Amino acid sequence: VCFFLRLLLTLKEAAVSRAPSQLCQLFSIMLMTCDLGEPLKLWATYKTSVEEDILQRIQRQTSAEIVTFNNAIYNEALFDLDTRVQAMGANNLAIEYLREISYDIEEMTANIADNEHKLMEDQLGVYKTIISSIESERGNLFFLDAPGGTGNTFVINLLLAKLRQMKHITIAVASSGIAATLLSEKANCNIGRGYIKGKLLSECKLIIWDEATMSHKVSFEALDMALQDLRHNIRLMGGTTVLLAGDFRQTFPVVLKGTRVDEVNASIKSSYLWSSVQKLRLTTNMRLQLNGDDVDRTYSKQLLDVSNGTSVGEKGGWVSLPFGHMVSDLKELMNKVSPYLRNQSTDYNWLKTRAILVPKNVAVDDLNFRLQE
Repeated sequence: VCFFLRLLLTLKEAAVSRAPSQLCQLFSIMLMTCDLGEPLKLWATYKTSVEEDILQRIQRQTSAEIVTFNNAIYNEALFDLDTRVQAMGANNLAIEYLREISYDIEEMTANIADNEHKLMEDQLGVYKTIISSIESERGNLFFLDAPGGTGNTFVINLLLAKLRQMKHITIAVASSGIAATLLSEKANCNIGRGYIKGKLLSECKLIIWDEATMSHKVSFEALDMALQDLRHNIRLMGGTTVLLAGDFRQTFPVVLKGTRVDEVNASIKSSYLWSSVQKLRLTTNMRLQLNGDDVDRTYSKQLLDVSNGTSVGEKGGWVSLPFGHMVSDLKELMNKVSPYLRNQSTDYNWLKTRAILVPKNVAVDDLNFRLQE
């Protein structure tokens, strides 16, 4: 007890009498050599003193009269601390863990106050369902069906702010199509209890996985097994609330040289987990509510009908697209989109209402060249 009391007095004295960089160096030495019992509490107590030189440097560089501590400054201080610890031979500092417990509570509270009342009825239902699951500690697996424009990102960001305001650890990830091409069904997921990522997963209250429809089912199955192991809990996802979000109308998991059957088999819908998933849905298109007209609403509905398979089809798998116009050749397309271009080429308002979308840059260059002829 006397030993740790002396350490606390040393830190307290250094915070008053030493430069921030020296205090940071002292803290890194203590992390490496003193077997601190609660380093996170010490960091929370002295992080402002450590970050004062960063704050002053930003004030000099920006010539700003007032600069306040924020997440960017906190992260830079953590990076400095991590660099010092690694220079002394350490492999692992709890950067991820410290970041997850260092969010600005006032900023989170302001975010909630500004946006919670803006939730539409279906968004509010999703929001309350997830919060209720966390508060009851039931640990459910949800899938949020969220077509483009329905406010998926808005709801997710508000959930993150709400949980972090409550000082809960919340993990947010998103799928990558490139990463999906590198995934093998025999791939391993090794996260031990002694690792910081393992500590985060064992203590987090909510995991949000956006664009989940792009990920291979083995990713979710690996997460399920890892959480059960880390949390010593054989319930689904180790008793953690997990929210998967995405749109099956868009891209399926990428399977290298795979067939359509392979892609369907790689989807989470083909996983043993799917039968336990609770389905949530966002249906109100926020973009249309804010600035849409009748044409936009018709177009949005027709797109959804096509992706839902409810559009009136024709023989041979063809689908009628009443919102489009057919042209016979490239010249007709250019004349349709940009008539009188020579006379209108300096009219910015006219130009910004016209565009031709093509899949490859080489076609863009060709079109631009032809239009300027």
